Amino acid sequence: MTTVRPVALQLGAALAAAALLMVCAPTSAVASADYPQVGEQAGSEEFVDTSTRYRSCKKLRVYYPRGVAKSTAAKERAIANGYGPAQVNKKVFKVNKELDDNKNRVVCEVSAARARKEFRTELLELQMPTAEAGELVEEVGYEWRVGSYDGVPMAVTMDYNVNRLTFSVNDGYVTDAMWG
Repeated sequence: MTTVRPVALQLGAALAAAALLMVCAPTSAVASADYPQVGEQAGSEEFVDTSTRYRSCKKLRVYYPRGVAKSTAAKERAIANGYGPAQVNKKVFKVNKELDDNKNRVVCEVSAARARKEFRTELLELQMPTAEAGELVEEVGYEWRVGSYDGVPMAVTMDYNVNRLTFSVNDGYVTDAMWG
């Protein structure tokens, strides 16, 4: 006994099957426009990896706010020349070396003053415990100390160090930070 189905149901089933094929079809022949492919250009809110090539420094700085250095030696030379501490990543540098305008082996570096300002803002937005904030500060290449704890000033030296953050800590979390 054969079942007769209305034409609309048959058509609907055919469309659903076609849609399923389109969703499940391999994408090796056609790259997705939604995500950057290995070695392709990246947008500001897309997933990236170390082989992503950026069109501009503005887009690279979304993921690497202080730029990318080819080596630790290049990072140290850039700091000595008045730039902020860039992240060392040889693969990202290699893919994006055309953005290294001054050929100092650091792409999209920023001035030391701008790097400090942006880092302080990022740190305060994270609302981290003191120990984690200190680790992050040291990882980037700066120094830190606690200037006040729960509103009580701590004994600190009067010297001014441009690469040192002085934390104000409340309930174990960094609530403010000043350079110096």
